Formats: sequence, C-alpha cells, structure tokens
Amino acid sequence: MTSKSISTFTYHSINNTRIKEISIICKNSNIHHVVNNAYGITCTKVIDILSQSNKVGRIDVIISSTDKNFMVPVGGSLLYSSNEVNSFVKT
Repeated sequence: MTSKSISTFTYHSINNTRIKEISIICKNSNIHHVVNNAYGITCTKVIDILSQSNKVGRIDVIISSTDKNFMVPVGGSLLYSSNEVNSFVKT
C-alpha cells in the first residue's frame, strides 16, 4: 500500500500558498499533509491560517525549526500535530 502525502511551505509565500484549499483536498482524498512551518511559530498570521486550515481540512504534521524560531545555536526541529495519536508519524 502506497502512502500519499503533500508538503506545503509557509512563511514568505503565505499569501500565495493555498494551504486551506490544499488541506481540504487532502481531507477529501485521504492524503497526508505535512506543512513546513520553518519560520512561522512566532507569526500569528501563519498560526491563524494553519489553525483554520486544520479545522476545515487535514494537516497531519507541522514541522518547525528551532534555530529559526527560537534562535538556538544548534539546529533542531519540532514536529507537532493536533491528532492525539498520529499514524503518519511512527516512532
């Protein structure tokens, strides 16, 4: 069985990225949706768009950068989801 997924990128292109529409397509087509939110944790506009998109559509995982958002000297990533148990991310 093949897993389908779509990855969208926020930040500079937030006004041009159709995250809400992509999220709806992913929900209707049962496609995993991964969002690269590298810079967006501190931007309320990005957070609002992601929150709205997740309510009407599907966002399985959001990935954010620790060095870009929290100015830490060593890079890392945060992976988070609104799903309590997410079958897309396996440990």
